[in-house]
Amino acid sequence: MKRRFFTMMLAAALLFLYACQPTPDTGYVQQKQGDLTEKIEETAKAGQAPTGVGSHYTLEKTYAESGKTLVVDADITGGDESQMAVLTVAPRYFESGDSLRQMTEGLFPGYTKYKYGIFTKIDLEEQIREMEFQIFRAENGLNPATGEPEDGEAGDYHGPIPSRFGDGEYLTMLPKELLRIWAEEDGKKMLQELQQAYLNAPTDEELGAPDYMFAAGDDGKEWVSILCKKDRARYYVGFCNPEEGEMDAMLWVDRQDGYTEIGNMLEESLPKKWTPGSQVQETPELQKVKEMLKIAGIDYMELYEARQSDKGGEYVFTRSYNGAVEDYAAQYLNLKPTDGDGVVVQRLWEPESFTVEMYEGEIYTIRWYNPSKIIKVDNENTKILSWQEIQTVFERQMGYMLTPGEEQQGWWDPDEVRVERISLELGKVLMKDSGEYKLIPVWNFFGRDDSIGKIEDAEEKCYLSVNALDGTVIDRNLMY
Repeated sequence: MKRRFFTMMLAAALLFLYACQPTPDTGYVQQKQGDLTEKIEETAKAGQAPTGVGSHYTLEKTYAESGKTLVVDADITGGDESQMAVLTVAPRYFESGDSLRQMTEGLFPGYTKYKYGIFTKIDLEEQIREMEFQIFRAENGLNPATGEPEDGEAGDYHGPIPSRFGDGEYLTMLPKELLRIWAEEDGKKMLQELQQAYLNAPTDEELGAPDYMFAAGDDGKEWVSILCKKDRARYYVGFCNPEEGEMDAMLWVDRQDGYTEIGNMLEESLPKKWTPGSQVQETPELQKVKEMLKIAGIDYMELYEARQSDKGGEYVFTRSYNGAVEDYAAQYLNLKPTDGDGVVVQRLWEPESFTVEMYEGEIYTIRWYNPSKIIKVDNENTKILSWQEIQTVFERQMGYMLTPGEEQQGWWDPDEVRVERISLELGKVLMKDSGEYKLIPVWNFFGRDDSIGKIEDAEEKCYLSVNALDGTVIDRNLMY
């Protein structure tokens, strides 16, 4: 679930640990044989007419061996096929001092800023209130998540009782009797610890002004943690540089007052289906979001996709170059699941994105993952394969995926797949031996399927990414 009702209770450690809330799973890679050097150097003919972008692709096919159906009904969009660049990119790390100060001031003008390293009385008040709710619900046989009465057992989990609230996700699975035992033996003890911590905690005003200097966190990363406050509104702002040898810097902003309640209301108001950036309605809220990117010093991104409602919106931005955007796939199909036993692996530097959630005109969250910079333009208009060649690769690969052998059964088993969006974009790949990351032209195929429930209710995923230079299928887990 995107919103978790345990948010505040799980935050029972130092703020550095709170700041390091889970980020997307980190990938690993075994180096691929062969390289793209010659393909990257080939240049497209000037003014070459598009072979795919701007057209529409339809297909319906049921595979006799499996009975599964593939439906394609999609506009083909994306960058200019004669101006698709190849770029070498590298991490962009945050720097202590004025740049962080200016960014924070720009995002939250008129707010008082504090150096935020420990929980204050306001933080602990909310944690105490949430703990009291959970104890009350556990003692009275109510659902731990909703507070509603339960018929029969509260859950079907019969393992060990969670010893700390760090295991709070298991509370929803505990039977009523075990919930009561937890409340008496552990919940009340934790409540007393929180109440004692509250007595010793500072107020927000006692925290002191931030110095905007990075300090080492318990996770091996470097952090600058700031509290922005105006009246009742409170925001946590965290800048993170990775530990040595890693590449994933991050900006993290969370609204502190009403975090769970606002998150639930926002999520309930937003449509499930995302709208491509080119089709998103321009609103005062979106204009405000775009201004935020300028404040953050980001002049190279465009809106990739969004969800909007009368309550707010969620907006995703990625890099743009020559009219093509860096791809973004919140969900994608793992084509080659492996256990990796005995394989020497390398940490991956994942794609860059800047996501803003807004509620009633105000920031709810900001996530800027993997800030990057261009260190070399390898080719301004590299030669790519024709759409007809890519279409052949797509149909062959989807046929293989929808008529799997025995070794593939079980991990993905839809009856119907609908491809509803096809786009020529820039995808980040790791180059053989050099360790360099490049953005290269990639064809992405997005859609929905009925592997879990009704296809109309399914969330969009990327089924296939095809290297536009040589027609090979890219595994998004491995980034080659």
